[in-house]
Amino acid sequence: MFKDLGPAISQECDNCHNEEFWHLCKSSVWATLFFIPVFPYQRDKLLVCPVCRAAMTLTKEQFEELRPVAETNQALAEGKITEAEHHHRITQLSLDKPDGV
Repeated sequence: MFKDLGPAISQECDNCHNEEFWHLCKSSVWATLFFIPVFPYQRDKLLVCPVCRAAMTLTKEQFEELRPVAETNQALAEGKITEAEHHHRITQLSLDKPDGV
């Protein structure tokens, strides 16, 4: 199972050298019994290049830090919030970060 939470940060890909907004994603691999998924045995938190699909594995802390940014960006892309609301939320997220982060 692969879940795309939305674009998180803009960076250059070391693989394809494109500068794009990388997407925050969760990936789960499930054990199956007679083709029925029973339980997940591997869960990854990833930043994925939208061009070549290269991925970077994130720690839980890194993932949780980027999650609100990705969800806000995705809400803007889907037209659920205005650009003004997006700007307000992103500004608020950057103000909520502790010093040194």
